[in-house]
Amino acid sequence: VLQSCGLKDIPTEALHPLTKLGTLLLKRNQIKEIAPEAFVNLTSLRVLELDDNALMEIPSALTKLPSLQELSISGNRIKFIPGGLLQKSPGLAVLELKGNPLVQVDSNAFSYLPRLRNLILSEARGLSTFPVLNGTTSLEVLRLDRAGISSVPSSLCYTCPRLRSLDLKSNKLTSIPDLNNCKEIRVLDLASNRIKSVEERPFHGMTKMHDLLLAHNEIEYVPNDAFFGLSRLQFLDMESNHVSYIHPDAFLAISHIEDLNLGNNIFPHLPTAGLERLRHLKTFNNPHLRDFPSPENFPRIQSLVLSYAYHCCAFIPLIPSNPPPPAKVKDIVLFPGDDEDIDLTFWNSSGTDLWPQNQNISHKLGKTFREFWDHIGGSDFTYPGNFPSYMEEYSEEDVLKVPNSDIPPGKIQCLPLPGPFLPCQDLFDWWTLRCGVWLVFLCAMLGNGTVVFVLVFSRSKMDVPRFLVCNLAAADFFMGIYLGRSPSHGPCENLQYLF
Repeated sequence: VLQSCGLKDIPTEALHPLTKLGTLLLKRNQIKEIAPEAFVNLTSLRVLELDDNALMEIPSALTKLPSLQELSISGNRIKFIPGGLLQKSPGLAVLELKGNPLVQVDSNAFSYLPRLRNLILSEARGLSTFPVLNGTTSLEVLRLDRAGISSVPSSLCYTCPRLRSLDLKSNKLTSIPDLNNCKEIRVLDLASNRIKSVEERPFHGMTKMHDLLLAHNEIEYVPNDAFFGLSRLQFLDMESNHVSYIHPDAFLAISHIEDLNLGNNIFPHLPTAGLERLRHLKTFNNPHLRDFPSPENFPRIQSLVLSYAYHCCAFIPLIPSNPPPPAKVKDIVLFPGDDEDIDLTFWNSSGTDLWPQNQNISHKLGKTFREFWDHIGGSDFTYPGNFPSYMEEYSEEDVLKVPNSDIPPGKIQCLPLPGPFLPCQDLFDWWTLRCGVWLVFLCAMLGNGTVVFVLVFSRSKMDVPRFLVCNLAAADFFMGIYLGRSPSHGPCENLQYLF
């Protein structure tokens, strides 16, 4: 481990004695150059991390590492990735190049890497062309977020048939890519693009999809077949689009949905067909959603973030008198034997690499854990529906942070909560109050209107007292008009007028 040591270069003979070295961490230095023969004796090296240095190109010394499996060169100054260099490490399984000012990638830079599973090219803002991945058939996780990609090749699913997670957020896509043949995909992030339509069954064939993120796009209409084929979808994020209409049958195809975010849109009605298993719902900042469906449409709901406080009124009584006791958790401790084949690089691996969806955690902890994992059904394990496979970034952005709440377990959480200034009951439902307000309205109109008329058109000189009385009468006249509008609106509009 040579992290944060202020190193500026790696000379030829500096690492030659370390012939059995398996992991080399050179992060957070000032390395600008690595000698071409610097790694010539590191034939057992499997993990190399060169993050946060000052490298201008991928070191040619990597060609001397035949056993290399994990390579991270994030946060450097690399602008171009040549072809034929990474292919000299045929066992490469994880490659991270995020945070580099990439401008161009050779057409064969990532081709024919048959064991590559994770390819991370995040924050390559100058990259406008989708990389060619011919021969990289084992790829499971691909991240090209925060770049300038405007199109995705239709052959991607044939080139990478095992693709499970695709992150293309914050690019320049104007339509949903053709990914219908990506049968293994679980997570698709297309947030913060320029997508305008979800028509013509764009997700047909993605039957194993868990998470779909379409937030911050320009979608205006959700047709009945928008989510056709997503029978296992658990998390859908469509926040901050321009959705003005949702077809009544739009959610029937995703009847297993558990977390739905439709905040910051403008649709007037929320369909409930297909949302029977929903646990978390967000429809905040939607001024057009005046009427909200009743609690009977959401039998499993746990948390809601809605547009108006009176939407929560119907959910407040749904509080069990005897909250269920917290589930009992049992700790199981496994002690490995002396003959266990534990992978020691486990301790230096990232959280993403170890997450069970990558199907390699049981192989890193030895035979005892592998048998236990298979016994409890670990081979069929899938990560939670609202937990993206790229967990590291979501942790960094605090997406998974849950605000503190005083609500005890077993209760439904609903925001914004009704209060003295956000009542559940519409005060103008009382006809006595409504008629009283109208009476005040008529008196204000007639009385103050008469005063203004007499003072303005009288032949007497407009002195200071008359001018002040005229202004007060005019103010009361317009206040009466304002007050007269309140009884004719619902509770939402009344609050807007009164406050």
